[in-house]
Amino acid sequence: RDIVVERFGDGETRILMVGCIHGTEDIGVRLLNHTMFHLRTNPNWLDGKTVYFLPLLNADGLVMNIRGNRDNIDINRQFPTENFGRGWFNGDEPLQSVEAQVLMEFIQDARPERILVIHQPLDGIDYDGPAKELAQNLSDISNIRIHRLGSRSGSLGSFVGKDLQLPIITLEIPGYANDRSSEWLWMRYGPLLEAFIVYDPAN
Repeated sequence: RDIVVERFGDGETRILMVGCIHGTEDIGVRLLNHTMFHLRTNPNWLDGKTVYFLPLLNADGLVMNIRGNRDNIDINRQFPTENFGRGWFNGDEPLQSVEAQVLMEFIQDARPERILVIHQPLDGIDYDGPAKELAQNLSDISNIRIHRLGSRSGSLGSFVGKDLQLPIITLEIPGYANDRSSEWLWMRYGPLLEAFIVYDPAN
């Protein structure tokens, strides 16, 4: 199934937002679709920005209702990190899954300056790389605690934060959010997603 990226704006600061790496964690699709909708009515958020949205990286896993891709490989253990293969992971080698290949190639081509990825079912803000100040800003705005999870073998967070030394935020959404309305989701997480877009480390 296709992997689709939507682009908003054409500013110098490039931002990437990713949802649904794990097929059983689809809340990111809903939240990023909400964010794109609100960007259309709040174009000022895009001042100086180019924002790339990749709401659904693991379309096959979503349709099959499994964590991994159609080959049952966990995409978020597939990146060529220094810690690849330490502890539990899926796949015999980095970038075995086409989804990880596509995302890595897109990151190399688009060269985003910061990345946000949405996961479930924990509740908190994790970060890797030089993102401590950004994470604290998002926590202050949203009243969602910072919860460090550590660098998982082959994860996108490890690859972007540790190996590329770029700021990456992992927003963990609790499982009960699946049953909440679209209005509740945006009230709860919209301010954080807006803040991630408009954040200016110089100000």
